[in-house]
This record gives sequence, structure tokens and C-alpha cells, in this order.
Amino acid sequence: MPTRQIGKTSIPYTIRYSTRAKRQRIVVTSSVVEVVVPTNTTPAQVSAFLNDKQRWLLNAVTNRPEVPVETSQPYITGAKLLYRGHYLMLEITAADVAAVSIACHSSFHIQVPHSLSSSERQTAIAMALKAWMCDRALEAAFGDRCPLCCQTWCCAQIN
Repeated sequence: MPTRQIGKTSIPYTIRYSTRAKRQRIVVTSSVVEVVVPTNTTPAQVSAFLNDKQRWLLNAVTNRPEVPVETSQPYITGAKLLYRGHYLMLEITAADVAAVSIACHSSFHIQVPHSLSSSERQTAIAMALKAWMCDRALEAAFGDRCPLCCQTWCCAQIN
């Protein structure tokens, strides 16, 4: 992987030759720097382009946002959970149920068994939410048909 040295900053980057590119451009994301160039671009032209854009590149790399580290939050009433691009509030109640039940309208309504301790409750809610979201994703992608056997969700209950 080529590296561009700007002052004391070393910037690794990749070069991608594209048949669709009409001109050179630099793409900076939180984890990678990519130089996209037309297929007929020479290495000398890429180097000249990077020299010309050196100040912009350094600013873009030093100011790029950090990748957020996923932290687990406690599942409590009033907490917000990201679902399909929106933050929805959690409403958690202890109830006479055998297992965690989840309903979602404009917020998550979660019922948990009375018998669970605080740590068991957190684990049970996390597992139920993960399974619930996976089920919703499968329904959105495949409707009521199982992607494995093309039948009406026969094997989805195996987990």
C-alpha cells in the first residue's frame, strides 16, 4: 500500500483505477484513504495530483471522525435504541410472562418476567431484542418465505 508523507504525518492510501471516473478524486472515510483515477492515469499523474491536494488531504485526514466504539447501554425505561435509522424509546415493565415479549409501534414496549434479577433482565432483553430485530430484517428482506427452503417460515423457529 502506498504511503504519502506530509510533514510528520504518514498517510497510507490505495489507488483505484475506474473506467467510470472522468477525473481524479480522493475519498477519505473514517478508516481509509482512496485515490480514484481514470484507467489511463499514470503513476506520475497520481503523484502530481496528490502533491496538488496535499493541504486538503492532511486536513481531511486529521479532521475525519473517529469510528465510534460500540458501547452497550443499560436497557432501562427511557433509554433510546436505534432501529431503522430512528431512535426509539424503551418502555420496560415487569409482567407475568414466561419470556421477554417485545412490541414496537412508535417506541419499544418490552415486558420481562418478574422472576429475573437485574443482570438476568439485561441479558434477556439484549437477546430478545437481537432476535426480534433479526426477525424483522428477515421479514423485510424475504417476506413470509424462508430463504433456506422457500417455505413459509418453517425452519426459522429452529434457533
